[in-house]
Amino acid sequence: MFHKAFENKMYKEHREKILMSLDLCIVLISYVLASWIKNDFQLSLHMIINVSTILTMMLIILLIYALSFYIFKVYKSLWKYIGVDELLRLTLSSGFATVIIMLGSMVYFNVPSLVSVEFIAGIFSLILMAGLRVGYRMLRRIEMQNGNDVVSKRVIIIGAGDAGNLLLKELAQNNTLNYKIIGFVDDYKKNIMIGGYKVIGTTHDIHDLKEKHNLDGALIAISHVNQIDLRRYMMMYWSGLKQNYEFPI
Repeated sequence: MFHKAFENKMYKEHREKILMSLDLCIVLISYVLASWIKNDFQLSLHMIINVSTILTMMLIILLIYALSFYIFKVYKSLWKYIGVDELLRLTLSSGFATVIIMLGSMVYFNVPSLVSVEFIAGIFSLILMAGLRVGYRMLRRIEMQNGNDVVSKRVIIIGAGDAGNLLLKELAQNNTLNYKIIGFVDDYKKNIMIGGYKVIGTTHDIHDLKEKHNLDGALIAISHVNQIDLRRYMMMYWSGLKQNYEFPI
C-alpha cells in the first residue's frame, strides 16, 4: 500500500522537513520548466555561462518559499484531510512567495522577461503542489475502497446535511468500518449530490430502497433527531424484514 510510506517512523519524525523538501523540489522544477518555455524550449547559452548566478538566485528563491510555507503553516495539516482551507493556505503561501520574488527582481534586475519567468513558475508550482496533495487523497481513497478483503456492508445515510457530510468524510478516511455507501435519504433535499453520492429518496422510501439496493443497514446522521422520528425510521427499515436484520446506527 503506497500510503504506508507515510506511516513509517522516519516520516512521522521528520514529516514537515520531508514535505517541505518535496515542495521545494517542485518549485525548482517549475522554475526550470518556466525558463525552458520562455526560451522557446531551448537551453540558453546565457544560462550556461551564468551558472553560479542562477544557483545563487535559486537558493534565494527556495529560501523565500520555505519561509512563506512556514509563515502560512502549510505543513500543520495532514494530506489525507486536504480540503478548501488547506488549499487556500497553500495558494496564499505560494502567491506571497511569488510576489516577493517578483518585486525583488524588479528592484534589483529590472528585467521584464525574468519577472515573467517567475510569474509562470509560481503558477506551475501552485498547480503541481496542489495537484500532488489532491492526487494523494484521491489515490488513498481508491486504495482504501479496493484494498480491503472484508466484504463491506451496503448502507444508506439518513440525513443529507452537515452531519451526513461529516459522517461520509469519516467513512471515506476510516477503512476499518467496512461500509459501502449507496446514497443519502433526506425529506427536504432532493436531486442533489453530497460528496459524490446522490440523495436517492426520502425517509418514506427506506424500505423500498432496501429492497432495490439490497441494503445491509442504514446510518442515521441527523444532529437533532427525536424519538418519534427515530422509531419511524426503524419501523420503515424493518418493515417486511427478517427478524435478525440489523440496523446499525
